[in-house]
Amino acid sequence: MSSNVPQHRKGSRKPARAEDEPRPGIPHTALSAGDLTASGGGVINVAAGDIQYTQIIYQMQASMVGEAEALRLENLPPEPGEPPFLGLQYFDEKDASRFFGREELTARIIGRLHRTRFLAIIGASGSGKSSVVRAGVIPALRKGERLADGSLPPAGSGQWLYRVITPTAHPMEALAAALAPQHSPLETVHDLQQALGKNPGSLSLAIRQLLAQAGQNRLFLIIDQFEEIFTQCRSSEERQVLIEALLSATDPQDEQPVTVLITLRADFYAQVAHFDRLREAVSQHQEFIGAMTRSELLRAIVQPLALGDWKIQEGLVEVMLDDVGYEPGALPLLSHAMLETWKRRRGRTLTLSGYTEAGGVRGAIAFTAESVFKQRLTAEQQPIARMIFIRLAELNEDSQDTRRRCEFSELLTRATDETTIEAVLRILTDSRLVTLDFHEPGSVKIVEVAHEALIREWPTLREWLSQDRQGLILHRQLTQDTQEWHKLEQDPGILYRGARLEAALSWIKNNAANLSLQEQEFLDASQRIAAQEAEQARRLARSTRNQRISLAVIGSLVVLMVVLVLTGGFFKPKVPPKMDGFFNIAVADFGGASELDSQVYQVLAGELGDNPNIQIWRDTPEFARQGVTIGAVAGSEASQPAQALENMADRLNADMILFGSLDQSIETPQVALQIWLAPDPQFGFDLFQGGFEFGIPVSLSSTEDTLLPAELANQVKASAWIALGLAEERLGHSLESIEAFSKAGGYSSSDMIHFFTGQASLFLVDREAIPEVAKQAFDRAAEVEFQQALALNPQN
Repeated sequence: MSSNVPQHRKGSRKPARAEDEPRPGIPHTALSAGDLTASGGGVINVAAGDIQYTQIIYQMQASMVGEAEALRLENLPPEPGEPPFLGLQYFDEKDASRFFGREELTARIIGRLHRTRFLAIIGASGSGKSSVVRAGVIPALRKGERLADGSLPPAGSGQWLYRVITPTAHPMEALAAALAPQHSPLETVHDLQQALGKNPGSLSLAIRQLLAQAGQNRLFLIIDQFEEIFTQCRSSEERQVLIEALLSATDPQDEQPVTVLITLRADFYAQVAHFDRLREAVSQHQEFIGAMTRSELLRAIVQPLALGDWKIQEGLVEVMLDDVGYEPGALPLLSHAMLETWKRRRGRTLTLSGYTEAGGVRGAIAFTAESVFKQRLTAEQQPIARMIFIRLAELNEDSQDTRRRCEFSELLTRATDETTIEAVLRILTDSRLVTLDFHEPGSVKIVEVAHEALIREWPTLREWLSQDRQGLILHRQLTQDTQEWHKLEQDPGILYRGARLEAALSWIKNNAANLSLQEQEFLDASQRIAAQEAEQARRLARSTRNQRISLAVIGSLVVLMVVLVLTGGFFKPKVPPKMDGFFNIAVADFGGASELDSQVYQVLAGELGDNPNIQIWRDTPEFARQGVTIGAVAGSEASQPAQALENMADRLNADMILFGSLDQSIETPQVALQIWLAPDPQFGFDLFQGGFEFGIPVSLSSTEDTLLPAELANQVKASAWIALGLAEERLGHSLESIEAFSKAGGYSSSDMIHFFTGQASLFLVDREAIPEVAKQAFDRAAEVEFQQALALNPQN
């Protein structure tokens, strides 16, 4: 499901458009080149006169090899040639000639640039954000030619100045390097960085100076992987300065010769909300990248093959398309599987057997990484490769692990040397698992994994990152502090002392081989200064009389107590925290069943996974210590007035409350799960509020059982998908909301779910720019859902 609710969820959705529907009665794996020529049939719907699609079908026919021919080629060695696919690497401007499938998206993004000077491209990891900007948008703007939708880019875009940066751990330094004239000395970059840090508004002046020197009239600044300001930048001040500088330069009220485009991973959408101006800009000017349609994926596979005169076995394309499904983050998996299948080609033909050998869409990355690690690396090189991969992962506690860049010097430890590291990196880069680059200005070598999909899909690496995870987080912080120490010319104030030093020294007892030389230098300096300060403290203690110390302490305590009494310091109430997620769920006490709320919470959390944007609370000792109590819903019968629930939601800042009416008066206790939705005036969905029942009480063999009955567990799972559907509606994504409500209906038959699905269909008709025939279809679908809701509960 593609969604502006930041998340990554496995599974596929039904095709959203007619062109994506398979021909009835013909499975995708059985399609042949002949099948694809019929009007209205095949993988895509080819209308009469549709030259573009007809050309794709022609290319596909010309590239196809039948099963008998493929068997005859099975023993042929691979013919030489350049690979038509990039694997895990993103497409760059130099790859524009073989970048296919995103033509309509490219035109849509460029169309937005006519109306705004700030645009956010948002999508799941692996949805192709970097590729569409670098290989689609930039080349199209440079050419200035007519786009796929018939429109033209902004006037004069061929004469713009283009700069692409990634934030790194020091985004202001990266920005200054991009704005400094080429080949500027480090001092010039440093001075510009200092000026931008002192006054974010000076960015406009720096841009005008750059344009004057370059002889061009507008800067197109792309900040790729914008989420790095949250994952790699440790300075909240630097993060704030960068945001203010970009928004000041693109302020609609102050026309400046600059356009800023950022790419952002969808699961970092919530972090944007912490910055008011950025949240406003992103909410108004964004393009969300969803999954590619089958026809788009078809072009991405067939046209690069046709360019290189490569062949493909009949049926293999459909197998790949079925395997990749509709996940927005599956593109690197498909691209890597295509590359690995090409490596196992028979002559000039990609075959089903080669695809199977590569591991398919899901297994190719893990198969490649595992094979390289175990077969191409020696026993001495494997621990070094493991250290490299761990260093190239950014461990996040509230979202998925991401990739990080590290300098080559960070890989040098007491147990390794430069020659050994370079030998291992050469193998990893040849296998396209990692990439090497140079950080400008200067010639600092930078290492990173080719794509985050490697972190997600390689089980061995996931296991490494899970082992001693807290220790790895401590080590990553040590790395950041070491870099900051060197950047500030070894400022002693940054060195470790006390508990931080003890924790670091305790960890390295069993991990000394993983410390870089710079990190070891940092810890050595920390130990020296800690020893010096301890000695100074001992000397001071010996030179001060015990009596004077006691009097001073007593006097200080007296003064402190007087101040606290006078200022009310003893009696300041502790303000309990509130929920602060994008969508908040509170699980109330189920009254008399001590384990039920805990079990409901576990099922709910399990269904939602580690989605960082949906927050779930229940009563725990930790919350109790913070003064937070959810408690039970007093008198939670069907006639329960909403005031108690509304008060609870207001106290906790909850959007949804799950509670149950427990009946223990009968021989077998029963519980009826209920949902209460808080009023949501900000989004105007008056019908999505109040109390709702699933309507079917569930019998409990015992209120102390450790597992919920299957029916009750399914109702809780349905509640999770209802929450996701409501979150989608907040963002105006009615299609995705309908999908979530439909998923909820798969777990439990409820009039509430049918009602929500029908209402979301009407919202889609009202909001979305869709053809009239589609509106009529959704109107009919809404009517069907409402009729089903009435059939289940006539009181609706």
